[in-house]
Amino acid sequence: MVVHCSSGTGRTGTFIAIMVEMARIKSEKLVDIFNNVQYMRKCRPMMVMNENEYMFIHDALAEALKLGKIEGVAFAGPKSLEETSSERKSEGSFDKKNPADEETKL
Repeated sequence: MVVHCSSGTGRTGTFIAIMVEMARIKSEKLVDIFNNVQYMRKCRPMMVMNENEYMFIHDALAEALKLGKIEGVAFAGPKSLEETSSERKSEGSFDKKNPADEETKL
């Protein structure tokens, strides 16, 4: 498969990031968009050029999970913000390291 936009970085990088993350979710049950984009940018600067493209990666993966487009992975659905906050408070995780700094298990 060949993918290319005008500069070969923005939309191309966005598409590649989505495909890589879909494969990672299927094989490893992990999502690590940030480090994926960082690695791509080391190989080719400017991959995923702006915040809109970065957010699109998140949105596309969430939608793929909701629609069952990633084989072997079930989408449990997001918890409400209130449920998540109360769980963190009860676990004392507000004092812990930011979970966004690490890979997120599905």
